[in-house]
Amino acid sequence: MRDDLNRHRAFAAALALSAVSCVHAVTIRPAPSYDAYAFEAMLPLGAALHVDGERLFQEARIAGPEEGFCEGNRYPVDSRDAFRESVIATLERLVEHVEPTPEPLDREAMEARGLDAVFLIRADSFAMGLDGGLFRDAEAIAELTLVVSAYTRDGLQLRETVYGSAVQQGGATSCGTLADILAVAVEGAIESSMTELGELLVNAPALRSAP
Repeated sequence: MRDDLNRHRAFAAALALSAVSCVHAVTIRPAPSYDAYAFEAMLPLGAALHVDGERLFQEARIAGPEEGFCEGNRYPVDSRDAFRESVIATLERLVEHVEPTPEPLDREAMEARGLDAVFLIRADSFAMGLDGGLFRDAEAIAELTLVVSAYTRDGLQLRETVYGSAVQQGGATSCGTLADILAVAVEGAIESSMTELGELLVNAPALRSAP
């Protein structure tokens, strides 16, 4: 009996130790938005687009007093590529011609390419929360803000901040399941911010009358 108890304790200790060192990469898929319907017509622009999502590479850890065997697990979240693809796909539906660029274009470069505008979309802040544990209900929260700038041949026409957020709940059957719950929350926050971004740009009078 005592040997069985000792074996059980040893197994539990080994399981806990292995869980502490686990890293669960969180896979983020593109989440463009197609909900900006204020205008049926696209913006009549040829626009260069530079996306800066460097702040969207962070690591989440579980909060709360009852993490259980998932305590100490790490959840790195790299949303940079998904964010960039989301911005491009969203704007391609709202702007007649979108030309992604690795660096922002100045006015001379914009005009040399025969473009009408330059859009700069920068992730300004990114925050995540993950509360839950093994065999318990879990909740993930994600929030981000974007700084949106738009230039035409007449100079700066728009500089605003847009916001996106999402909450996802679910049961955690493994520590890895928490990564899936967190991924859905991050994708939801990106999609939410894309809706705000699209509505901001498509409703800007200075951009609609720029050409």
